[in-house]
Amino acid sequence: MRNFIFFKNIKELPHDHPELHLADYVNITFDYQKNDERNESAGMFRATNDGLLRPVRIWAATVRRVRSHSGADDVENRKVNLFKNDKRKIFQITYTQIRTKLRAAARVKG
Repeated sequence: MRNFIFFKNIKELPHDHPELHLADYVNITFDYQKNDERNESAGMFRATNDGLLRPVRIWAATVRRVRSHSGADDVENRKVNLFKNDKRKIFQITYTQIRTKLRAAARVKG
């Protein structure tokens, strides 16, 4: 969570800001990537009104979802790949699980 920084009018917004989803820009820093790149940042503007292409709103919703999970002490060090299952247990979804689901969906659509 600490790697997501939201800005509105050049001012950084805290993750608990009520208007986080209205930020102008989100910057994401990737600590470690599978290509061995470290601490690389990518920024995205709130430049579209398209319902599907709203990166600031999508990441704000992700930050809020993960922050809402109870049970972890350090909210800012939580991972964005945390989810609650039907029994309300928090678990971490892995790259392998995502890849398997995407491949299965591609086979169905193909």
